[in-house]
Amino acid sequence: MQEARLLTKKELYEEIYRDPNLTRLGPYKVVADPGMEIFAIDVDLSGRELILGDGDFTETFVAFEGTKAKKVDFGNCRFSQLYLDYLEAELLCFGTSQASSIMFDRAKIGSCEFDEFKVQELCFDELTAREIHINELTTGRIFVGFLSPCEVYFDSKGPGDFKIIFDENGVQTFGELKIEELRDFNYREPGGEEREGARPVTIQEFIDLVEAGGNLRTLGLYKVVAEDENNILEIPSDSLQEIDFGRGDFRGVEVKFVNPELHAVRLDLAIFGTIALEGGHIETVDLGKAKADSLIVRDTDIGTVFCDGIDVSHCEFDEVDVNYFFLNNLLCENLKFTASAINEMYASRGRHGEIYFDGCKLRIFNGHEATFKMIDFGKSEIDCVVMRATSVEGLLDATELKAERFMVGYYDNNIENLEVKESTLGTKEGIEKLTFRKIEPNEIDREFVESRRENAIPKEFKLR
Repeated sequence: MQEARLLTKKELYEEIYRDPNLTRLGPYKVVADPGMEIFAIDVDLSGRELILGDGDFTETFVAFEGTKAKKVDFGNCRFSQLYLDYLEAELLCFGTSQASSIMFDRAKIGSCEFDEFKVQELCFDELTAREIHINELTTGRIFVGFLSPCEVYFDSKGPGDFKIIFDENGVQTFGELKIEELRDFNYREPGGEEREGARPVTIQEFIDLVEAGGNLRTLGLYKVVAEDENNILEIPSDSLQEIDFGRGDFRGVEVKFVNPELHAVRLDLAIFGTIALEGGHIETVDLGKAKADSLIVRDTDIGTVFCDGIDVSHCEFDEVDVNYFFLNNLLCENLKFTASAINEMYASRGRHGEIYFDGCKLRIFNGHEATFKMIDFGKSEIDCVVMRATSVEGLLDATELKAERFMVGYYDNNIENLEVKESTLGTKEGIEKLTFRKIEPNEIDREFVESRRENAIPKEFKLR
């Protein structure tokens, strides 16, 4: 296998302007300078094609800010979070590239070809396009915000192959599909009277339905009831690949998974008292818009966790191993992570309560444009913390955090109080590189930073 060539931002730009077909480089890896947690690519190739070839961009977040080209081809590139901000191209091709998350924001595209692109989360925050070809796209969900009227071609895949979620303040169509035509997630929440009229299902009846492979969605509104003093519902997972709780009411029972081996667990629009997952492996845990008094996940290996508005009073993840964790709109009074290993965690949007980490190891924590009441990183280790336009209403406690890189974008006191130990700044025992970037109020969702302060602490923050 050919060893990847390392490229700095300056070297990447030089190669693009020398010849924008980067397939000639073979495999290459982009390395960001300290403090450059968001790697901006802003090139004007009007009338020319940008072909990125076989690049590895996973050590930074990439933003195509204002790039213009006749065609942009991502080839076989790998990304963590990818921002397509103000990108203008007549043709956008994704080839066999991969990303953790991708966001279109104020981009203008003629034809968008997803080809065999693999991504956990695809967000059309704001996109003007003529046509979108889904092709062989693999994704956990598609978020539709402000998308111009355009043709959407599903080709070999149909809308049922994806969870398509609409921003309540955005458009209500995706191509010719209207919100009411899409299953899954875009139902209104049933009222109290409807819940009271839910179909009763005993614990044994529920287990029989699950073991028979029944589609719980076909039950509509249903309520699981205990027939005797035993109110424990242990989900039988031996013969299952996935389970979707649909619109069930489980407040009268305690739901448990013990050593599950499942492709997917989808809480969807169900309502729970207590639900616990212990041990095993689950490829996808979709918390959806469920409600629960308590959600406990312990010693479970998980591929991806999605949140899209789950409302839970108490939530704990203890000794879990998660590859991707998407915190979008996790409505929780207090969310705790203990002794857990998480590869990438994103909070791209929405409001969140208090979040605590203790003894955790993360490669990436990206608060993006989310709002938190409080964040306490505890005695955790994180390779890269990025809070570019994140708001923390109370304390952001990093006094015991070990981090290689920590970037804070600030504007109008969006972070009220950041605490770190001054004695550990610039050391491997604390935060090795702390960077502050000033963002103007009218540019809080842009990476156009007019001023940058390093090693200078704004008055809004405290060191101790």
